[in-house]
Amino acid sequence: MKSCLVALFLILMFLSCEDTPKKVPRNQVAIDSAVNWYQQGDTSYYQYKYGLAIQQYQQGLTYAEQTDSLNLLSNLHNDIGLCYKKLGMYDSAIKYYQIAEQIDLNRNDTTSLAGRWRNMGNVYESQGWHTEAIALYLKAVDLLTPNYQQKIAPLHLAIGNIFLDQGEYDEAINYYHRALPVYIQRQSELRQASVTNNLGMAYLRLNQLDSAHRYLTRSLGVKIRVDSSSLPYTLNMLGELFIRKKNFDSALYYFDQSSQVINVLDDGYLRANNSYHRAKLAIATDQLDLAKSLILESVSYAERQQIGELMVWSYEILAEIHLKTSEYDRAYGFLKQWSELRDSIFLAGKLQTERIISNYELDKKEEQRIRANIQAERSKANARRSFWIAGVAVIALLFFALLSWIIYRQRQRMQSLNTDLQESNQQIDTLNRQNFHFTVNSLAGIISILNGQLSQYKGSKAYDVLVEEKLRMESISILYNKLFKSEEGQYVAVADFIRDIVINTFDTMGISSDRLELNLEDDQFTNQKAFTLGLIVNEISLNAAKYGMANNGVFFVNFSGTNNKHSLVMRDEGPGLPESVQWTESSSFGIRLIRILCEQLNAEVIIDSESGLSYHITF
Repeated sequence: MKSCLVALFLILMFLSCEDTPKKVPRNQVAIDSAVNWYQQGDTSYYQYKYGLAIQQYQQGLTYAEQTDSLNLLSNLHNDIGLCYKKLGMYDSAIKYYQIAEQIDLNRNDTTSLAGRWRNMGNVYESQGWHTEAIALYLKAVDLLTPNYQQKIAPLHLAIGNIFLDQGEYDEAINYYHRALPVYIQRQSELRQASVTNNLGMAYLRLNQLDSAHRYLTRSLGVKIRVDSSSLPYTLNMLGELFIRKKNFDSALYYFDQSSQVINVLDDGYLRANNSYHRAKLAIATDQLDLAKSLILESVSYAERQQIGELMVWSYEILAEIHLKTSEYDRAYGFLKQWSELRDSIFLAGKLQTERIISNYELDKKEEQRIRANIQAERSKANARRSFWIAGVAVIALLFFALLSWIIYRQRQRMQSLNTDLQESNQQIDTLNRQNFHFTVNSLAGIISILNGQLSQYKGSKAYDVLVEEKLRMESISILYNKLFKSEEGQYVAVADFIRDIVINTFDTMGISSDRLELNLEDDQFTNQKAFTLGLIVNEISLNAAKYGMANNGVFFVNFSGTNNKHSLVMRDEGPGLPESVQWTESSSFGIRLIRILCEQLNAEVIIDSESGLSYHITF
């Protein structure tokens, strides 16, 4: 019995051992060899021997791949990328950074991953791909927030520098102000000096001189204590600031201070930079000969030190000097040198990159082995991702089909409603035209009756009353005829309407239309507005025909304006209003009617009786 129990126990132990996954042991010899090559690569890197460092790091990779040390693999790929960046081989640098990035993604290493994104951003920034660089920096910031503020500050500083180079100074200032408190808290004076210096430069570019002076002075105080090597740059910027303030004595003082520091440092580039700024001061003070001497000195230093960028700036200043002295051929020559030098610098960089690429070929086999290991893990993740993408695609397709069906049904409904609306509009238009036709016929009947009555009352006071009523009816009839003939039945062409009313009034009163002078700009009025305007024109024309045309004068009518403001001027050359008649108080039916109609239009009326009677109506 005991032996059976022992046997059963041994079997269970064996099975449990078989089910337990075996842990892959590290190869300590491989780790030691990888670390040794890694350290040799670091030594070469800090001695600026980047090609040798790449070879040593790649030897380290050969051993690191035999271990399960993902941290070592990630760091080696990252440092190879650093070397290629230093050599200007940006495509190769990005390639190794991306391998390190994938390793850190797989092991969920937040701080290392943010570092890889920062390095990739530096490469893109070096290539001038600022948008891509900022995107990577911001991804790194999101990953590090809120626990790693000390690591976020350099990213904010880098983003600010990009915006500064692009000329987006407000954005640059925003990110510098995010970085500065961290360096203040960490008491990093060198970083504080760098940030405040760049803040001063940004404010200087925005011409906010007080803010620029505050930060440049602050940077100057730190650099005097801890970093005299970059002190001349800040002094030169302060000099440029005072050039803008037209305080040339202070500008000269800071340039002199910069010269004294440069004499101690014995730095040719700084000498050239200082001469360049002094030349700008000389140009500002119209000392063109001195400016030419200084800029030539800058060119001399730049040529000895092979500072292509400063030579480009100097040629630009020389061109400006010769333009000021009207030496256009010389100016053109320096502009041509400026252009050719820019192109040659770019070409030289390109040739150097091609030479380095030819000297340091990548080990394709090593890269393929590393990629194979990574690809195996990616394939599993891609399979799961493809399954979910297919499911989402099916759901999206069903949703799109449903949405299309709803849109189709809604469109059919809208088409049906539009058809019904068009039919309804046609019916309304038909009714309107029938109404206009009936109104025109009714008015024609009334006018016929009045015409019949006129012969019986000719020579009496009633005759004038009947003529006035007849003319009012005819002006209304003219309006409805216009509406009946218009396409929409809602709007009237004002110029033709006024012309027909005035001519009809004068014909009725037996006055030739040759005595009319009409200057009418066309516009469209609604039927209600046209009705009121037509009665006003009729009343004024009737009064002019009765009282203002006895001396063979001319009747003037002017209409002008826009949709918002219109002006109607009607003037005769008659005797004008009697002194006993007041426009605002007259009990005359015609004047009262004109006054009431003008109030309906909210019109301003000015009457002048000095040389005839003139109505100036603005509405």
